[in-house]
Amino acid sequence: AVVDSHKEIPYVTADLETLRHTDFLPFQHVVRELKDQDIWGMVGHCIYNALDPDLPASLSPKVIQEIIRGEIGLSGLLFSDDLSMGALESYGDVAARAKACLQAGCDIALYCHGDLEEMKAIVQRIS
Repeated sequence: AVVDSHKEIPYVTADLETLRHTDFLPFQHVVRELKDQDIWGMVGHCIYNALDPDLPASLSPKVIQEIIRGEIGLSGLLFSDDLSMGALESYGDVAARAKACLQAGCDIALYCHGDLEEMKAIVQRIS
């Protein structure tokens, strides 16, 4: 990707085989090497055209369940990148984003902006 997800949504256009041989390998290696330890991961807000052209990885059940949990093999704690980032502006308010990332398979919805009213809305939406 060539844009900053703090500001806009990055698109990764690599095909699946390229992703498997480049992007997935370091994570698979870490998961294998640390299989006896508690490890966690963070999923970003990039759209991987070959995986889910409609949703960023952080909101995509396909990316989280099939790729991160399945193919890469992460069984530990998974949390989203900050849900207040500009990359997600077109995916509803922060509460909708939190609900979507949890439904997609993240264990923790990370919200760093610190707006009290938004935090209350998040709690109400996911409760």
